Amino acid sequence: KREQKVIGSKANNEAVLDMAKKSIVLLKNEGRLLPLKKSGQKIALIGALANDKNSPLGSWRIASDDNTAVSVLEGMQQYKNNELTFEKGTDLITRKATFVSELVFNTTDTSGFDAAVALAKKSDVVVMVLGEHGFQTGEGRSRTDLNFPGNQQQLLEAVYKVNPNIVLVLNNGRPLSLPWAYENIPAIVEAWQLGTQTGNAVAQVLYGDYNPSGKMPVSVPRNVGQCPIHYNSFNT
Repeated sequence: KREQKVIGSKANNEAVLDMAKKSIVLLKNEGRLLPLKKSGQKIALIGALANDKNSPLGSWRIASDDNTAVSVLEGMQQYKNNELTFEKGTDLITRKATFVSELVFNTTDTSGFDAAVALAKKSDVVVMVLGEHGFQTGEGRSRTDLNFPGNQQQLLEAVYKVNPNIVLVLNNGRPLSLPWAYENIPAIVEAWQLGTQTGNAVAQVLYGDYNPSGKMPVSVPRNVGQCPIHYNSFNT
């Protein structure tokens, strides 16, 4: 009875949302692209992770139920006075993700690029949710590079060519090496993998209902060769 009362309770969800919002870091905001306007904007939402209800739960999920996170798409749909349209653009993975199986990333299928680019071209601003799958973090989940997995970088550059007004929302469990994005994309939000209230937290930050107060607890390498990064000394 206590389990049924406590798990998913209103108080717990409010606490999760509070923690999620406080964890978001605004890395860049050139040209005051953020906050988004609450009416009169045509907004393109692009990226498979934007409509993912499982990956935001991360790897340290233990007994959680799959697909119980609020997606970024669902969070942004709460703001009803804008024209919000979603396009996946590309699949991040090519088969069902489980904790005990190897993730297989999509590196070749670009069939969704054209629809995403066409949407971006007719939109005022583009929100792209890119990053890592939740199961890329945890024991035995080290990576040999810190770039976007799959063909997400290719999608980002294709969209940028037709509409540079991009807000890049990063979902990841580790800092990623993204020198092209940091140089070219005007607004970047580090949103990590924030649990069940991910979409609501991200939407409230993007629309200015919560001022992002998070600070980076780790350094972001420009190249994987910089790792490990020490706070008090340079590598030889």
